Amino acid sequence: MKGVRCTVPREGAVFDSIPGSVKSLTVGLVWLGFALSLFLGSIPGIAGVARAEQGAPRTFGYEMFDRHGAIMLLIDPESGAIRDANRAAAEFYGYPRALLRTMTIQDINASSPEEVRQEREAAARQDRNYFVFVHRLADGRVRTVEVTSWPIEFGDATVLFSIIQDVTDKIMLAAAMERRTKLFLWSLGLGICVLLGIIAVLVHVLKRRKQAVLALNAQARFLHTIINSLSYPFYVINAETYAIELANRAALPDGMPPEGLTCHRLTHMSDHPCSGSEHQCPMLIVKQTGKPTIVEHAHRDHKGVKRIVDVHAYPIFNEAGKVVQVIEYSLDVTDRRKIEEDLQRANGRLEEAMGQAKRMAMAAQAANVAKSQFLANMSHEIRTPMNGVIGMTGLLMDSNLTEEQRGYAEIIRTSGESLLSLINDILDFSKIEADKLDFQEVDFDLRAVVEDTFQVLGHKAHEKGLELVLRIDAETPTLLRGDPGRLRQILLNLCGNAIKFTADGEVVTEVALERTTEDGVLIRFAVRDTGIGIPEEKLAEIFAPFHQADASVSRNFGGTGLGLTISKRLVEMMGGSLGVESTEGQGSTFWFTAALGRQDREDGAAQPSLFGDMRDVRALIVDDNTTNRLVFWEQLSRWGLRCDEAEGAEDALSALRQAHAGGDPFRVALLDMQMPKMDGASLGMAIKADPDLRDTVLIMLTSLGAYAEAQRMAEIGFAAYLHKPVRQSQLFDCLQTVLTGPESGRPLQPARLTDPEPVGMAMEADRRRRARILLAEDNPVNQMVAVKILERLGYKPDVVANGREAVESLESRGYDLVLMDVQMPVMDGLEAAREIRRRETEAGAVNTGTPIIALTAHAMQGDRERCLQAGMNDYLSKPLQPVDLLQMLRKWLKRDNDETSGRASTPVPDTAPPGVDSDDPGASEDFGAAQADRSASVPVFDRANLMERIGDDEQVARQLAALLLTDVPRHLDELETALGDKNSATVREIAHTIKGVALNTGCLALGGLAKEVEDAAARGDLGRPGELMPDLWRGFDRLREVLREEFGETA
Repeated sequence: MKGVRCTVPREGAVFDSIPGSVKSLTVGLVWLGFALSLFLGSIPGIAGVARAEQGAPRTFGYEMFDRHGAIMLLIDPESGAIRDANRAAAEFYGYPRALLRTMTIQDINASSPEEVRQEREAAARQDRNYFVFVHRLADGRVRTVEVTSWPIEFGDATVLFSIIQDVTDKIMLAAAMERRTKLFLWSLGLGICVLLGIIAVLVHVLKRRKQAVLALNAQARFLHTIINSLSYPFYVINAETYAIELANRAALPDGMPPEGLTCHRLTHMSDHPCSGSEHQCPMLIVKQTGKPTIVEHAHRDHKGVKRIVDVHAYPIFNEAGKVVQVIEYSLDVTDRRKIEEDLQRANGRLEEAMGQAKRMAMAAQAANVAKSQFLANMSHEIRTPMNGVIGMTGLLMDSNLTEEQRGYAEIIRTSGESLLSLINDILDFSKIEADKLDFQEVDFDLRAVVEDTFQVLGHKAHEKGLELVLRIDAETPTLLRGDPGRLRQILLNLCGNAIKFTADGEVVTEVALERTTEDGVLIRFAVRDTGIGIPEEKLAEIFAPFHQADASVSRNFGGTGLGLTISKRLVEMMGGSLGVESTEGQGSTFWFTAALGRQDREDGAAQPSLFGDMRDVRALIVDDNTTNRLVFWEQLSRWGLRCDEAEGAEDALSALRQAHAGGDPFRVALLDMQMPKMDGASLGMAIKADPDLRDTVLIMLTSLGAYAEAQRMAEIGFAAYLHKPVRQSQLFDCLQTVLTGPESGRPLQPARLTDPEPVGMAMEADRRRRARILLAEDNPVNQMVAVKILERLGYKPDVVANGREAVESLESRGYDLVLMDVQMPVMDGLEAAREIRRRETEAGAVNTGTPIIALTAHAMQGDRERCLQAGMNDYLSKPLQPVDLLQMLRKWLKRDNDETSGRASTPVPDTAPPGVDSDDPGASEDFGAAQADRSASVPVFDRANLMERIGDDEQVARQLAALLLTDVPRHLDELETALGDKNSATVREIAHTIKGVALNTGCLALGGLAKEVEDAAARGDLGRPGELMPDLWRGFDRLREVLREEFGETA
């Protein structure tokens, strides 16, 4: 048979697990079919398949192919197409024969196309005839099949005649049989091994058992020896029978054997279990609880001595967890109990001694507190006359004294202040020791407090020729809450020490935000000096009470050594810390932090800002001190000015000339007075003498501490004269003034100041001295404040106490301007203004059209109308602000002798005074009391508020305080009387007076209460004022305490 070739099938690697018997059976069947085909002529007949498909008669061979029970396929070796499939194939795969003939072998073979192609080619080449594949059926199942394939002639082509045998079940059966066979063989081998092992183990066990018995006997002898060696009784009790199963010699008296003994017989010499002491039987306790226990027994030994024994009992459990045995042993603790009793008695004596020591310590502490209270009382009693001495010495120095007398008075004043400072330190230290130091919690302006402190220290620094510099970082919030008085006290101490221990150079204080906390902020203060410094080994000691770095310090500089101790305690009480960094001979830096709260108000309102096109304003800062230049540069740059700096006069002149030549001249120059080679005054003369530079606006910065130079500076051509250290708001006001005045050459429109302070300038001094101003004010306190502000601005006013006197003064003497209080006795301001305007029309009037400026605490829309109708020209809100008053005077005073007075008759402008919004029809809030209403917790006394108005004049402040403490109680008595009479008009008038006096002097809390009374009375409500009277008296009492703390008993 040509083309027919058979080879012995090879087992594939994938089908190694198929038993050889299955493979042989398959091959045999194939060969049997093949032989029958040869015999019956089926192979040639297969070629008739194609003809049969075309309708030709089917041969016997094809019938065998078709009906044969084996699965047969005819496959194209090239494409893999199924040329024909018998019925068995169609039934096996689940496809119709017609569909099978349209499919390829790849459609039913799960192998990859490449693998099927390679196997098909191998069969065609007769390299291999036997294959194992996984075929897919029509229902999605997969079956493992054996394929025997060889090429045959099929018509004109050669096809692969493939016989498929499903061996899935056979494989599984063979695998199962093989597993069972292996398992049987393994089990048989294992059994034999186990049996042999058991035999070996038995032999070994028997050998070891003999050894174990010997070891166990040895161990028993060992344990028996140990138990018998114990000096205390030890025995094991059967929990059921109470029998002693094991006992040592100590447990068996007189060598009694343990056999037949029970625990009760052994311990109580009784035949009955637990006789007489069942509740204390340790064996029963362990048996019932299953836990170890210790029971104490007391008995007498054979000598009759009482002994105390601790019986220890431990359970032994069986497999079921039941107590079957109890181990007991007894320890004689008689001696230990005696030691414990002795120790307890010793502890009692020790506790008694400690109690005595504690009582002595409390007595010592009470004595210390009494000492501190005594020191506090004595310091207070001494301070009262000292305030009088210092105050009267100040008045004495203001009088006409000879140089010798002035020297004596200066020594008295200096000595008194030194003694007062010492007493204050002792008083504070005593308060700290006695735990009597109180802290306020009020709103305050950090910048104002620090700058106010520097104003106090400025004189001392300038006396020593030191630069006193303050630098507050721009990111530092200023509207804070805490105790400004204690903060000022710490700064005064640290800065005062820096000035004291610095011979030349500078003292610089820097304030910055350390970090933001949940409750507020932590502010860091650093005071740096160029003084003597502190040795490193002394740094740890300087904060101790009554201690200074060296004994020579006390001799050379004085002091008690208490200042740093007090400051440290204050800082700690403010939630911060205080430290120092120092190098001997080079200076020191004392720093501290303070935890402060933040106010509800926005902080941005405290930062002045200039409106207008300030980008074209160039400023030159001339100062030989680098730190001063830096501070001024930062401040001016924040306000929008373009700044340059010069270290001396030569550099300044060169910069000014270069700027002029470049077409971008400096508009304003700030000149320091004290500079080497050429001072500020000489530099100013050189600038004004240069035709190209004379238009530069000059501002003098001086540390000399005297305003007598103001006239000379004005003659040179300076537009302003500022005393260092310069407040930020003071510098701002000065720039606002010089850049908007007639000398500026280009007016700008500045914003209203949110925190105005005295400008402190002495410009146009002659014109101001010539101006005649009449002040009509009935209240002495308000009189003094207004007069002091006017004097600081260069004016000398006349004062009258009511409207009638104002009318008479104007009729007898001409005035350039009248400041008229609206509410006065005899004749109020409105009536006086009407009378003045009526008389001005009469032929005998000395002056006509005199500007009348109303002074009122009612900055409301209706008040403007009443002022206009009465003939007034403008008005100012109380409390008076120096900058507002200065702007008003410049607005209405005549600027030269040729100017007519026609402007005086101009109606009141429809603009509100500073602080009132004229565009808001609802702007009826009293501006003068606005400060008192901003927060529910305002300070009792705002020192900075007062000192701004009176130019930091301590003597005037003391006089105002004394007047205030005299007048307010009288007004409060009158207020109570008016309330008793149910006279709401009088109540309102008196409350208005109290409010004006209080707010004018910085007594904001009292002013706020008075305003509330006034508002209620205006509504006809007298119930609320009656409720507020106790608060008014308490507020006044607190104010009196604060004022006496500030100004002493002379207040």
